Amino acid sequence: MRITRLNDAEAFRAFADAHAAAPGDALVFLLFFGSETPETGESWCPDCVMADPVIRGTLATITRKTVHLVECPVGLRADYKGNAAHPYRTDPRVALQRIPTLIRWAGAREVGRLVEGECLEPTALLGLAARD
Repeated sequence: MRITRLNDAEAFRAFADAHAAAPGDALVFLLFFGSETPETGESWCPDCVMADPVIRGTLATITRKTVHLVECPVGLRADYKGNAAHPYRTDPRVALQRIPTLIRWAGAREVGRLVEGECLEPTALLGLAARD
């Protein structure tokens, strides 16, 4: 599995624009999650902490195509929580409402998404991977 980390919304926009121009044949997943805190090295979002190993473990079982996991941290709790102007909330390609959110991305569009507890279900994750 290939992993790319996009540290901010500007890097996401550049990735999304480039991917739209040359989508390739990998299964691309965008993972939006709470950034790691310096004190613990873990996400400030407890749902994100629980979902992360399930998402990574399930995606690692996919062998029919290359899987590309694109990590999109939303920032620290104060940057994201209650911030209606957060760039991932206002970007129409993402329209992020809750985390964790896993979006299957193909070309210039979303194929499907899983939000919060749905990210803990391997069957739902594999179903998302099967969508075209």
